[in-house]
Amino acid sequence: MILLLVSLLVFSVTPQDPVLLYNNNAIINGSKTPIVPSTSDGSTDWVTFDCTSKGGYPKSKIHWTVDHELIQNTPENVIQDPTTSLYSIDSSLTVQFEREKTVSCIVQHDAYANEKTIWGVFAREYATSVVKIESNGEVLETETKISDGKEWHLNCVSDGMPKANEFEWKVDDKDWLKGVSTYTVNKPGKYACKARNMQSSEFILSQTVTFVAINTEVLGNFKIHSTQSTFWQAHRDCIEENSRLVEVYNKEKQDLLTNILQTSENACAAYWIGAIRYDETSNKSWYWLNSARELHYFNWCKYEPSPTEEQAVFIDTAEKCWRDKTGYSNFHSNVHHSGKQAICYICEKLA
Repeated sequence: MILLLVSLLVFSVTPQDPVLLYNNNAIINGSKTPIVPSTSDGSTDWVTFDCTSKGGYPKSKIHWTVDHELIQNTPENVIQDPTTSLYSIDSSLTVQFEREKTVSCIVQHDAYANEKTIWGVFAREYATSVVKIESNGEVLETETKISDGKEWHLNCVSDGMPKANEFEWKVDDKDWLKGVSTYTVNKPGKYACKARNMQSSEFILSQTVTFVAINTEVLGNFKIHSTQSTFWQAHRDCIEENSRLVEVYNKEKQDLLTNILQTSENACAAYWIGAIRYDETSNKSWYWLNSARELHYFNWCKYEPSPTEEQAVFIDTAEKCWRDKTGYSNFHSNVHHSGKQAICYICEKLA
């Protein structure tokens, strides 16, 4: 027995996985759980949670967060088994609710490589009121560009407690389709969804997302995109194609691009290339965004570059030279372009 106690005191004993409890029920990690009002009119909800860590040595440390903010000085009950010397910790947290909160129990122990967290979202029951279309965790803009053959996995995301259990999707002007919360898109069109939960009497409609085809022309290592775009959107689109905004290191490459733009069926006033400026005081501050190489070759139009804060470079198709403009713009107005104003972009394959 003495040897056993010495062994336990010298070495860490891994405790059981922590458990988060509400109303004596274990919470599934990351789940949404409705709370029961503690007042007859439901105006104020005081909710108590418990977090346990049992059978470890030395004792665990338990921390709480509410909506990702650390809560100090929470009460806990510590019991050490007189036979095994193992600890059991029970920590409690009481929270006042108005609507919805994220509650997390964080357990640290010497035997853990990393702390363990178990959390849940808790709220009164309420009807779905907001519905959005997202992809990869981002809310989609009402107009989104789509490349030929590329798939977009859409999620119909809503609030409400409990979570929505009915979803419908609409494609163009066709009838609503009953289904699940996800939908896969691989062609242009207009898409919308609607959702409701058990507390809702009516469906709530999302924004309508219009997928617009990206017009492209592939010539050698270059892909000419004839879709109007900002510099930063063009940069992201090229990266998604495993390419980059074209980088022009010498006159030979500039002449090649000039010939390509003259012979291609382009409908744009200008095309972004991959150069940006970090400091408007000197030409030495121009770099190629993807390769991080400093520019040594320039093909500026007359009176360029601008002495102001313009920071991204495009090729003026009419004058066959470079101009700069803020990377958040997508148009170029010039008397030589016969009404064309769009700035499009050129991607090149990565070596």
